[in-house]
Amino acid sequence: MSTARRAAALFVVPTLLLSGAVATDASSWAIIGARARPSSPDHAGSLLTPTSRADAAEASNVYVVDPNGRALRRLTSYQGEGQGAFHPSWSPNGKKIVFTEVRCDGCRPEIRVVEVAGGRIRKTTRPIALGYEPSFSPDGKRIAFIGQDGGLFIVGVSGQGRRRIVDPKAGPSEDPAWAPEGNRLLFSRRGANGTAHIHSVNLDGKGLRQLTAGRTSEINPAWSRRSNWIAFARLDQSGLWQIYAMKPNGTGSRKVSDGRGSDTSPAWSADGTRIVFVRTQGDSQGLYVVDANGRGFRRLTRVDRKVSDPAWSPRDGSIVFVMKK
Repeated sequence: MSTARRAAALFVVPTLLLSGAVATDASSWAIIGARARPSSPDHAGSLLTPTSRADAAEASNVYVVDPNGRALRRLTSYQGEGQGAFHPSWSPNGKKIVFTEVRCDGCRPEIRVVEVAGGRIRKTTRPIALGYEPSFSPDGKRIAFIGQDGGLFIVGVSGQGRRRIVDPKAGPSEDPAWAPEGNRLLFSRRGANGTAHIHSVNLDGKGLRQLTAGRTSEINPAWSRRSNWIAFARLDQSGLWQIYAMKPNGTGSRKVSDGRGSDTSPAWSADGTRIVFVRTQGDSQGLYVVDANGRGFRRLTRVDRKVSDPAWSPRDGSIVFVMKK
């Protein structure tokens, strides 16, 4: 499929912003990191969105900052056009990062696990796999990712034991998300009719279950760390993407969004009481937080730039997210 070249930035929102002290100076955000990933609602017609498979027109780099917005550190140093680190994901103990590296325009996407020590990355000598959207397992020993063919895979952190979990013949996979117990994976898959639905599967590829159904699409599944709810984005009858939550067996679906924008990319707080997500209203896009019961909507970002893919830190309450330049 064709890809669009876009630059993206990875940010960390300090915990203090959740109390209402929202930064408004664009320059205070633009320096904190880089990556590109789906799923912006303007590309909702395809699970494999341009940004999910795109290299950047400019170099993309990963940074880390503490929850108070201080001690900013640049972890990668890509400089050339088309180079960059994409889809970074922290290990549970915060000592490693997994990401997709693209070393040139048109180069293959290499998944690498690196150690972060003393503010610097100790790079592995070889990639552990080729693909996109790597995600650490809860025990930090395995990584789920999407292969170049659209299949769902698992591999050990050293590159050993690569296994295909879901074949792409029934439709490409997207959005891999681990169950907190580490025994199942959630993912989105689009069928022959073009409608995307959420599935779960055991790590041996057995026990495949379709959790959502109907004429509308559901994407971006996210398992709460207490295992009692799954948040996801559904294309509502209004034509807007809305955040919903359902039980792990696919029942008890309830709406979290308030219908005031198109909402995607939900992610749970560590205690399971709040959800961060991306809201689009016309040409404006921002990062929001809402209580899990659908109350207390708050906007975190005030910068007029495209944002996507927020993730709540399991350690310190900070939020990482993508912003396109």
